[in-house]
Amino acid sequence: MRQQGLLETRRKGTTIFYSVSDSRIVEACDLVRECIGERLRRAQLVLAASR
Repeated sequence: MRQQGLLETRRKGTTIFYSVSDSRIVEACDLVRECIGERLRRAQLVLAASR
């Protein structure tokens, strides 16, 4: 991901810190997480109603 420019790195001693290079990537991940969460909640409701 670093080679593709999605992550930036900085080194402090022997530790390497990674960060996302573009805030839109974080926003996209948040959106996907939200969509998956909604689908799981709906599936749980369907499952609960069928019991």
